[in-house]
Amino acid sequence: MLAENLRVVRDAGVRIALGSDRYRASSGAEVRALRATGLFADTTLLRLWSMDTPRAIYPARRIGSLAAGAEASFLVLGANPLQDWSVLDRIRMRLKDGRLLP
Repeated sequence: MLAENLRVVRDAGVRIALGSDRYRASSGAEVRALRATGLFADTTLLRLWSMDTPRAIYPARRIGSLAAGAEASFLVLGANPLQDWSVLDRIRMRLKDGRLLP
């Protein structure tokens, strides 16, 4: 039923944002569950997770983009997640607004 509801929402062009239902938890489990449905291409899931969701949560900020003038907040991975999805669980570096995070 969930997959069918997601398909209907997706096909209707409804804006989808990803997030965890648990405080202090990553939305990684949600992304993996969506990926398991087969309804979304990996490129779509990565865009939803890294660009569309941040922009939906913080519409006034210039985030989710590598364009000039955008906030320098991003993750560095060891490989291309489109070739190896598991690299999303092994973040090498985190930057928030240009500052290195532990």
